[in-house]
Amino acid sequence: MKLTDVNLLDELAKPEHAELRAQFMERTHAKGALIYQPGEGPDLVFVVSSGRVRIYLASVDKEFTVAILEPGAVYSTHTRAFVEAMDECVLLVTETGRFHAGLRSYPELTGAMINVLGGLLKNSFSIIHGLVFHDASLRLVGYLLEEARHGEPCDDKGCRIIRLGLLTEEMAKIVGATRQTVSMLISDLVRSGDLVKLGRGEYLIPDLTRLEARLS
Repeated sequence: MKLTDVNLLDELAKPEHAELRAQFMERTHAKGALIYQPGEGPDLVFVVSSGRVRIYLASVDKEFTVAILEPGAVYSTHTRAFVEAMDECVLLVTETGRFHAGLRSYPELTGAMINVLGGLLKNSFSIIHGLVFHDASLRLVGYLLEEARHGEPCDDKGCRIIRLGLLTEEMAKIVGATRQTVSMLISDLVRSGDLVKLGRGEYLIPDLTRLEARLS
């Protein structure tokens, strides 16, 4: 779930941004750890340095994934979402107030920040739109097509390899369905020839145009 091509780690690593980078502290979290939850702790900004982080909303009996953050992505804890480590991860963390003050000295980073946060917002609205207007089958197809945008081309005719690195249960939380439903839908796509399972969390889409036709 790549939200943008902008990588804040690359920006912070530049010599001219060393003072801003020095504001961040490294924190390591074990796989599966609940890093932040609504209403607890200070207001912080973090950049993912390694591993993956899941941003999700939760009710009594349901979880809904808003985004999966990869290295270089930025996020603020001042939301109603939970933050969970999908892998062992390292975060660069600073107080929101310090970060905002630091950005004033580096106006060239403002565009990068807007790009990253805009990607997160766009992804959130896409998910909400899918939940309101599409059934689980269309949401899954839409998700696969979005991932295919960043996938590995395997020919010049629309074939893509996507490496999600997700379990079926994790995919289900992204598309707002049960694990059983997503498993059944994937099996249907495989049987129809629209999807080929290569391995755990890895798929080949033989023809993007054909898969896109399922949305119409």
